[in-house]
Amino acid sequence: MRMWQGVSALSSIEGIVSPAYTICIPGEKLCPEFVAYLFKMPFMIHQFYRYSQGLTSDTWNLKFNNFSKIKIPLPPLKEQKEIAAALSIAQEEIELLKQLTKKYKAQKRGLMQKMLTGKWRIKPEIINKYDEV
Repeated sequence: MRMWQGVSALSSIEGIVSPAYTICIPGEKLCPEFVAYLFKMPFMIHQFYRYSQGLTSDTWNLKFNNFSKIKIPLPPLKEQKEIAAALSIAQEEIELLKQLTKKYKAQKRGLMQKMLTGKWRIKPEIINKYDEV
């Protein structure tokens, strides 16, 4: 529905969907995970933008008739699977790093609160050590 904004998703759930959405089932030559990553790429989003239609940008929609006209670059299936696997591992690492960052920020807030309330004092020699660096 809003593919021109980069909104698309891969789902393994079967069910009833609003007719406003375009639902596609991948063929044998496609790795669904690869295509899901591909559809998030700026050059693909631009294609979705070009083929979307509607009176105003708020109502633009990419109907299947136009969607089916879009040509996408497809490497062999084996390579699609390898690319999808590599991107999946990278995505997992990014998520772990985001979680770690969140924990470090919480720890920093706690440390700053203890220092600013005067519960903890920093020895001058420690501060001088970092001034030299």
